[in-house]
Amino acid sequence: MAPAKPEQAKEWLKKHQWTEANFAIPSISVLLEDHSFALRPVFLRILAEHVKPKELKDKHERYLTPLLVNQMIHREAGLFGKPVESVLNQQQREAFVLEFLCEVAREMADFQTESLEASEIAWISEATLGDEKPQEVISLIRNRASVVAFFVNDERPGYKTFMHSYLLNYFIALVVIDALARGDVPKFVRRNLLGSEFLSVFSDVAAESAVTSSQQFSTFCARASSMSFSYASADRALRNVGALLLASLPALAEPAEITFRAFQVDDAVIRGVCPQASLIDFEINQLDCRGADLSKLNWSNCKLGSIIADESIRVSPSFPIPLKISLASGQQITGSDDVSAWFGPRGVDPEATVLSGLAPQALRKKPIFALLSRAARMRQYWLRADNEDMQASKIVNDPNWPKLSKILANHDYLREETRQASGRASAFYHIKHRESILAEQPDDEHLKKLFDDLMKA
Repeated sequence: MAPAKPEQAKEWLKKHQWTEANFAIPSISVLLEDHSFALRPVFLRILAEHVKPKELKDKHERYLTPLLVNQMIHREAGLFGKPVESVLNQQQREAFVLEFLCEVAREMADFQTESLEASEIAWISEATLGDEKPQEVISLIRNRASVVAFFVNDERPGYKTFMHSYLLNYFIALVVIDALARGDVPKFVRRNLLGSEFLSVFSDVAAESAVTSSQQFSTFCARASSMSFSYASADRALRNVGALLLASLPALAEPAEITFRAFQVDDAVIRGVCPQASLIDFEINQLDCRGADLSKLNWSNCKLGSIIADESIRVSPSFPIPLKISLASGQQITGSDDVSAWFGPRGVDPEATVLSGLAPQALRKKPIFALLSRAARMRQYWLRADNEDMQASKIVNDPNWPKLSKILANHDYLREETRQASGRASAFYHIKHRESILAEQPDDEHLKKLFDDLMKA
């Protein structure tokens, strides 16, 4: 289902007791901008039914899904009743709910299903809780397990499913990072095909994990990348792990020496801006890199079957030329000459000129424009101005950021907020109209004025 328009979303939320005053809250207004993830039906439903506007005030989270999921978990953890609260404190109950949801998602993924019997979900809750709790507590949690807000009734009587496949994929992604970091290869990684829909969700989960669970994420990457030489089973694990590593690339720290080698991959997805890294001996059947900047990747002895792209992608001179390009517009480009010609001005040929787009070639060569391009590709909502947010620091610590941020603010392309974070005041930045910045539509007069000022900078 297509995302709603901002005004449609606001009208719908008003029917669920939201007001114009709520929409004016900075942390909410950015969620309801055009092209926002929050305009997807699943997230609008969560906002309307499970989140109160005041709960989002002063929230400046990087990604929407963890924000809403954690808010729902917080509320669910308070609904077990006094007997449970007397044994488990709020933090313990929240940890239990998260682990329980991950275990349900893993069970569904292992058995390639999107629904489970309510009785099985109750059993999973008991197994997650452990058998050292009083029987009354166990019974109360079992009885509540299948009716938590994350689940809805399936078409089959007595079965439950996640309220949206996006949430199922979100919890599966958490399971993948945790399991591989511990050296455990889940059954669904060994047997299933991890498709592009899951990999797109996983990319955002990896980016959040790199900041909030940096040690676990580093261990995940190290163990996953070594599997191409250490994993011997003849199943789908290596193909899936290769895809997971590619989806994780934008989340990796720039200073590290990053090398992935010897993976064969079916479907791959790369979103955002990749750091400098080397990919060696990769064979990829299909790569979806719409909106991505791959200009710092060094490819060696790699083969690429087809690519899903758009006009905004950037690649490096070593990028392996695919057999076919499928553009977001529906156009397909085949034939080695036509494919090579399309990639030339997008980075394969450093001397080629980009023929499309609003920005003149002189502007494209300026470092401030390169910074704008990277900032517009950041998939997180808020960029925090300190070194705790590794992804944001790539942007806000750039020497051109003060000048760029001022120009963006002057043209209403930037929102800046100062809030308490980690015990001190921090600046938070939100890049507005990111989709239009990358699209460079010829009739976008607002963007043309921005580019004119950047040209003078």
